[in-house]
This record gives sequence, C-alpha cells and structure tokens, in this order.
Amino acid sequence: MSPTSYILPHELVPVCCLVLAVITAVFTHRRQLRISVYRVPVRLIDQLISDLKARNSWALHWVGLFIWGSFVTFLHFGGYEFQWYSQFGWRDLLTHFISGVGVAGCLLVGLRNAISTRASLSWVFVALLSIGAGFEVYEYIFRSFWHSWTAAYYVQDTVEDLLIACTGAVLMQYWYRTSSGRYSGSDVPINGRSAD
Repeated sequence: MSPTSYILPHELVPVCCLVLAVITAVFTHRRQLRISVYRVPVRLIDQLISDLKARNSWALHWVGLFIWGSFVTFLHFGGYEFQWYSQFGWRDLLTHFISGVGVAGCLLVGLRNAISTRASLSWVFVALLSIGAGFEVYEYIFRSFWHSWTAAYYVQDTVEDLLIACTGAVLMQYWYRTSSGRYSGSDVPINGRSAD
C-alpha cells in the first residue's frame, strides 16, 4: 500500500488569511488603539480633513501620501493592464513593498493621536499584517491569477507578499519616528475636540 499524499486545497490560503486578519485586528484594537478598530476609517478621514483645513505641516504629509498612493495604484493596475507582473517576477514584491510603505504612512499620520501609549514599536507591523491578510482574501475572491498555481506556490506567494508589505511598513515607521520628532501631533484638535 502506497502512502497517500495530501493535496493542500487553495481555499486554505484565504481562510488562514481571514483568520489572521481577524486575530491581528482584535489584537490591535485591544492593545494598541485608543479607539475602536471599526472607527479607524472615520478617524483617518477626520484627521485628514482637520490637517488640510488647518494647513499645518501634517497636510504636507497627506499630500505626499496621496502622490505615493497614486503611484502605487498606477503600478498595481498597470501591472495587470500591461502584463508587467508576468514580465517581471520581482514586480509583485515591489508593489507590495511600496504599498506597505504607503498604508503604514496613512496609519502613522492619520492615527498619530489614537495610538495607545502602551503600544509597542511593532504596532504598524501588526496593523499591516491585518490589512495585508485582508487584501489577500480580496485577491482570492476577485482575481484569477492564482488559478494556475499549485497550492504550495500560492502559500509561498501569500507569505512573501505579507512579509514584504510588513517590511515596507516597518521601514516607514522607522523613517516616521526619526523625521517627525520635530512635529507635535497632539496640538491639532479633531472636530473641535482634543485628540487626547
């Protein structure tokens, strides 16, 4: 009797990513944010509007992040349109890296007054892990490029994507901490209330 080899199903990848996204979101909510994780999008928009209205130094960060996001969007959709992903094997990792930088930048600037004082330096890594895992679920549902892959290769690609995006996020956090020390994040009220 020959041993039967178990074939890993493709569906296991998005299920694991969904579980990872939920666990990391709950961890971020309980340990690192002073607001509910469900309020993060509203908080980001409120902070953006507040900074732009005040025309403070943080508004320049938002402009830079918008330009960065436009560049990432072009690279991502251009990769599909012009088959850059298939022509250049490293392109997927580059896109995940620079998107990790951009998403981390938005979180660091937009949530600068909502981060708990007990949050570790790795909070942005955990947040990007949650967002990246959610994006991998999106790719599974709405994209078909992975259909021709083996399940093992799909797992490898997903792990690489998550790690490289988180690496970009950690580098952004390092840059942010070293360059924004001259700015005071607590002096800008949001919606007329103190951010603390």
